[in-house]
Amino acid sequence: MATVYRARELESDREVALKIGAALNPARLERFRREGHITASLNHPNIVRVHGAGVFESRPYLVYQFVDGARTLSGTLETWPLRQRIEALRDVAKALGYAHRRGIVHRDVKPDNVLVAPDGSILLADFGLATAESLDRMTRSGVMLGTPLYMAPELARTTGKSIQPQSDVYSLGVMLYETLTGEHPYRHAGLAAILDPKQRSFQTPAEREQSVSPGLSAICMRALARDPSKRFPSGIELAAAFDAWLAKGDEAAPGRTRAALVLLVLGALGGAIALALLPASAPAVTPSATPTPSAEAAVPLPSVAPRSPELVATVARLRKRAAERPLNDTAFALSLAKLRGQLSPHEATDRALADEVMALLLDQRCQWETWGLTCLEALAKTGARPTPHAQAATLSETLWAVHSMSEEFGNRELSRAYTALVELDVDVEGVKHVYDQRVPAPESAGTVVERYLRNRALLEVQNRPDDSAPLYADLVAVGRITELGPNTRARALSEGSLSVRDPQARLELMAEARRLDPEGGTTYLFWAHALLWAGEKERGWRELQEGWRRWRSQYRTRQGAVTVEGDRLDLSLRFLLRNGMLAEATLIHQESKTDPLWAPTGGGARNKALYFVREGLRKERVRNWLEEGGPPNQLGAAARRRR
Repeated sequence: MATVYRARELESDREVALKIGAALNPARLERFRREGHITASLNHPNIVRVHGAGVFESRPYLVYQFVDGARTLSGTLETWPLRQRIEALRDVAKALGYAHRRGIVHRDVKPDNVLVAPDGSILLADFGLATAESLDRMTRSGVMLGTPLYMAPELARTTGKSIQPQSDVYSLGVMLYETLTGEHPYRHAGLAAILDPKQRSFQTPAEREQSVSPGLSAICMRALARDPSKRFPSGIELAAAFDAWLAKGDEAAPGRTRAALVLLVLGALGGAIALALLPASAPAVTPSATPTPSAEAAVPLPSVAPRSPELVATVARLRKRAAERPLNDTAFALSLAKLRGQLSPHEATDRALADEVMALLLDQRCQWETWGLTCLEALAKTGARPTPHAQAATLSETLWAVHSMSEEFGNRELSRAYTALVELDVDVEGVKHVYDQRVPAPESAGTVVERYLRNRALLEVQNRPDDSAPLYADLVAVGRITELGPNTRARALSEGSLSVRDPQARLELMAEARRLDPEGGTTYLFWAHALLWAGEKERGWRELQEGWRRWRSQYRTRQGAVTVEGDRLDLSLRFLLRNGMLAEATLIHQESKTDPLWAPTGGGARNKALYFVREGLRKERVRNWLEEGGPPNQLGAAARRRR
């Protein structure tokens, strides 16, 4: 990563922006040099000028034009009227068209790479990922470069040979879509939909916002065409389309007040699965011994010891600083590290500080390879914990994206990040990615956090019930270790409950989990599944609906929620069908078919669930497996073993 300084050039006595990179490997060093080579060849009023480039003491540097008082477009565009916003995007298109005419593709067009000078002029910056026909391509290895939120579909999974001007047109089309609707086009999609060209689907701006003019909506949808050949050929043609619209004065409806630009986190999700209440398929069976978790039974919070005025002032100062978004500020991370062991998971001000830091780490500009990981680990060691089930839950999926895009954020760094999240008592998904499918044995783990992560990862990669039974049992044991946070313990007990065959014992185990995490959607779903396992149809169905309501409200903003929701849906259907509740199972499945979430994903998980509705439980060997008490998520493996 690079750091930009305000400096003065001695020879010319002019102020410049000095961009200095850390010691880099040969490939990254060449990429840094290329940025200067490419940008120095461009001379356009809407492109930041480069005055020089070189290497000093093995550290590369670039000397940029200094724009005093400049702001990024991401912090400015939403304050402007529509016409001024379109003019700004038109200027970006002109800058791109100038570069395209010279065989240069930017590849990372986004609001943060567009500067607004104090006089209102627009300047395109940061050609660090650009490609030029006169230079060797540097993406042959298949490493994905760019920002996924603004990346053209052909760049997501292909190498440099597919790079063309239409890719920049697509990125600018995303910015136009946000300008017109206040939302990213893939607000219903996860990371998979952003990276997979076949899964991209969204409403037109005019469909999402009735006040958007048909002319601008048409420009936007042409720029966002999945097929590059159907987009504007380059920035030149897109700028001409903007000019034509501006000349006609085709303004939006006067009542429009929506924000122009909302920078969403990687793969924000929307929509909901509606679970309407149906009559139970059989009279309720409610044994008097069934445990019923209550608010009074929740784990009591210990009292917080008085703290010094100095510590109170330090927490307040860091919280205020975090709210100012000090991205990649080393001093901020060091200040957090100095609070090691001094904060409490039960103190409201400490929780507020943790929430602010988590929001800071979710910013797409966060440099995870250097600052982000250090900051996350420092926060975990303070003793503070974020609000349960808040925005912090998205971090594990954000880390997947960083891991897939950065050569410097490998499995070791991902493991450190996941360890810090568990220490912060943040629920995580996709744990198998930490180990790259090669998971060490849990019994060899050095810490309880590592033991928890290894059990979770092995359950994700194994599909043999006999091998999984010890993992479920060990998760139950881990869930009773007080060293872990209550939400993590509840998740361990919930996952482990699938191996408990005795219905009453499973209910008691889930009652224990709910006392630890009374609000968690995942815990609530496992509680409903335990009720259905015990044959309590009416109550189980009622609690299942409540569990889905909670789960949707907490997890639908997670990038990985598409896959996770498919697994949860699969489990719910199987438990319902085991009780002969075909009407309820069909309702859940039918509702998922109309859910906006499934449209851009191809419905893979939903189709898997449908398979079990139609086929899985009709097979006697699978029904026997359930009746014998085998874990429901191992049905497929059980069927294969008995054939």
